[in-house]
Amino acid sequence: DYVDVASWRRAQAVENRVDQPPTPHLLSVNEPVDLVYTWVDGEDPAWLARKAEALGRPTAASYTGDAALAARFLSRDELRYSLRSAEMFAGWARRIWVVTDRQVPHWLKPDGRLSVVDHAAIFADPRALPVFNSHAIESQLHHIEGLAERYLYLNDDMLFGAPVSPENFFHGNGVSKVFTSRVALIDPAPPNGHDLAVMAAAKNNRRLLEQEFGRTITHKLWHTPQPHSRALMEEFERTHSSLFDTVMRSRLRTVTDYSLTSALDAYYAMVAGRAAPGRIRYGYLDLGSPDMWMTLELWLRRRDVQCLCINDSTSDDSKHKAEKESALLEFFESYYPVPSPWE
Repeated sequence: DYVDVASWRRAQAVENRVDQPPTPHLLSVNEPVDLVYTWVDGEDPAWLARKAEALGRPTAASYTGDAALAARFLSRDELRYSLRSAEMFAGWARRIWVVTDRQVPHWLKPDGRLSVVDHAAIFADPRALPVFNSHAIESQLHHIEGLAERYLYLNDDMLFGAPVSPENFFHGNGVSKVFTSRVALIDPAPPNGHDLAVMAAAKNNRRLLEQEFGRTITHKLWHTPQPHSRALMEEFERTHSSLFDTVMRSRLRTVTDYSLTSALDAYYAMVAGRAAPGRIRYGYLDLGSPDMWMTLELWLRRRDVQCLCINDSTSDDSKHKAEKESALLEFFESYYPVPSPWE
């Protein structure tokens, strides 16, 4: 309510800003936050050979219908533009980790701030490799040596679309924010052979919560960068070592999977009082949607969505493939025209 004369004069000398408090604000995130990406080049011949061998191995598990879908592994240079978006809108990130399977994007230039981490460096048992299941890979991310206590996990099809701060993902007291979808419901039926991997995992997550904690869930989470606590993930793995080991060894997506890192750990954190519901301006696009062109145009015009996800859950049908890829590249170059330091 009152600014003394000396403070007012100092403020005039520094763009009319009053003195900064001597200690961080209670609501501020006062610790480093890292970014962790998972990336794959689904057209790499060596990787395709490993995948073909995995598909041919006999197993008692039942792969889900989308386990081997080529679109799940296709790279459209999304990582390049996601890194540009991180530099544009989340420049506060301390370090960036790109987790891959014996691959490095040909254009990527790692440095002291960005590191490429191979699956073999983080899997508790490297004999489980190779794996082609994001659920298995995600379950091991907290093993990255040097990873910050607070980090965001991103698929390479997730981008920042407007300025964000650590406080968009964490409360000042370290509690993570959980972004629950308003519309993506979890099928109330038990898991069955008709479920796609994401639904099967959601049902398995729900069953574990009901059995262990007497609580349930009804909605899936948004496909946003997911905030994580390394200590909580280590605790979760320590108390559920058998579960983590099983998911780690799930070579391809199966109906018995759990989405440990992209969903279940958020619920686990909420039960423990270490996460709470949050909100962020979010946009989602499936490249199979007939509204694809309109959505991209709206995002370009408004530029007000903080997190974008451009997903491809379509079949291997190549109809309109060239037009879609051309439109996507034009969108990327228009929204993120400035190369990142890692190109």
